Amino acid sequence: NFPKLAGQHAAYLYKQLKDYKSGDRQNAVMAGMVAALSDEDMADLAAYYAAQQPKIGIAAEDQIALGESIYRAGNAASGVSASSVSRL
Repeated sequence: NFPKLAGQHAAYLYKQLKDYKSGDRQNAVMAGMVAALSDEDMADLAAYYAAQQPKIGIAAEDQIALGESIYRAGNAASGVSASSVSRL
């Protein structure tokens, strides 16, 4: 629900903001947040978040096994495929 924006490419962030504003990307909360933003405001926000250092999150202890299972086997119900990264 709360994506980490720090360190994302400014062009990507700017495009997403524009898409929310135009309706090309649907999300009622974000549409409301960007409605009054100018192109300059969106570019400034994108530059700000792009300049931030990402922070590594920590998985909740009770979710580690589930995450590993989804990584290895995927989740057909939600359309997530298994990782294709081979182990050395």
